[in-house]
Amino acid sequence: MARILSIEDDPSIQQVLSVALNLEGHEVHYAFSGDEGFKKIFTSRPDMVILDLMLPGMSGAEVLKALHGHPELKGTPVLVMTAFGGGQRGSVLEQTVKALGAVEYLEKPFRIPELLRRVKACLAARPKESAPGREIRSGEMRLDTRLRTVLVNDRLVATLPPSRFELLAALASADGPLAKEELLTRVWRGRAGPAALEKAISRLREDLGDQAFRLKTTPGGYEFVARADIS
Repeated sequence: MARILSIEDDPSIQQVLSVALNLEGHEVHYAFSGDEGFKKIFTSRPDMVILDLMLPGMSGAEVLKALHGHPELKGTPVLVMTAFGGGQRGSVLEQTVKALGAVEYLEKPFRIPELLRRVKACLAARPKESAPGREIRSGEMRLDTRLRTVLVNDRLVATLPPSRFELLAALASADGPLAKEELLTRVWRGRAGPAALEKAISRLREDLGDQAFRLKTTPGGYEFVARADIS
């Protein structure tokens, strides 16, 4: 029914969540630290996130703030879970995480029916998308045009600014080399010259890191290398 990302460092709780949510027909992805979880939000594209507050690396609160500070991800509903609630403290904590963007709040230990009720409420809070994103695939690389992310074998490589993403998308979509003039027309609509293109290619190679080999210089232009075993 839905793709759910669970960010929780306790394997036993992950197991409970897995069984309960799989029985409801949901597809569950897992992360065991805040840093891993934030990256997987990009790679798994969840319909909602279950987020523990006490995590190694980025805390749950930091993940929540980063998620809802991202212009394309801030609509992702989040269910926050914690073992540090209870009484007045729990009430204050619930208000705090909801102010940060959480849709639901659940204290541990929890009962499965209550968990499922909160999950259902989160999924109902998903925004209606008027313009869904589109993916561009070329060999091992996948480009998300909505988030402007670059993934290779489902590993997040980079999140690009608009012009460099458009440049990479043009090269990855082409059947072969593209001339510099063609790229300048497509990306800059003729409002920039060869120096701007060369600078953008250089910056794009820096963005791609160990995937920079995919941008091959050809006579008069550039070509995208779709697979690592192609030189």
